[in-house]
Amino acid sequence: MRINAFFDGGGILGISYIGAYSALSDYGYYIDKACGISVGAIIASLIVSGYTANELTSLLASYDDFSFFKQKTEVGKNKYVGKPLSLLLKKGIYDSGVINKFVDRLLRIKNIKIFKDVNDRLKIIAADFTTNKMLILPEDLHLYGYNPLNFNISNAVQMSCAIPLFYTPYILKGKYNSHYIIDGCVVRNIPTNIFTNDFVDLTLRFKACYKARDLKVKKQININEKTYLVNIPIENKLKPIDFDLSREQVIYLYKQGYKACYKLIKKIDNKHK
Repeated sequence: MRINAFFDGGGILGISYIGAYSALSDYGYYIDKACGISVGAIIASLIVSGYTANELTSLLASYDDFSFFKQKTEVGKNKYVGKPLSLLLKKGIYDSGVINKFVDRLLRIKNIKIFKDVNDRLKIIAADFTTNKMLILPEDLHLYGYNPLNFNISNAVQMSCAIPLFYTPYILKGKYNSHYIIDGCVVRNIPTNIFTNDFVDLTLRFKACYKARDLKVKKQININEKTYLVNIPIENKLKPIDFDLSREQVIYLYKQGYKACYKLIKKIDNKHK
């Protein structure tokens, strides 16, 4: 079954999306196009660039921890006033450029660099803090004088992952001035039907959420006939910026994603019998 996939934010909780991707692969679901916000932008870009579920699972298993995502800015390295100084001068405590380098390295393994390389199969959501507007990348880049198809995917992912105050914003030089681009999760009312594709069977939107919130979103599981929201329940004790996860916690997140997706797959299969 061919689907479009929409991966929400959630920081390190996004590990659960790899588990969901594995479930899709195991049961014959092929992702035709993908859209991502924040950590979802990382997952979406890797899937569209050609990474299989097994490859992402192996990549996940290769890391003992993810503390390398918390790289201080140069001014932030000052022992005594680093944090407030970094917030004041860089608008964030940690350097979002580490995400750019991480994604760029992985994309290059698949010979992918710019949006043109993925044939309009990838969309990334970010937010322009300067103008307070949602950005759909790559197409909205023309508003800043850039050729959308020639723009680096890793730059767009960095934009979408720039959690306000935690990560430094991406500074995008526009036609007349510079714009601070930040995490797409600050945007509300994001359209799920971001792709116009009549050749897929379904659109699935994956969202890591705390178990206490499940009842509030339960009725959103079936958004419409062809769009489903896959809520992945996570224990409240795990936070999006907890990059020092134990191996057990990583496995837990992966399994939660797999189980939530499997549950919906069974529901969809029964409905279409």
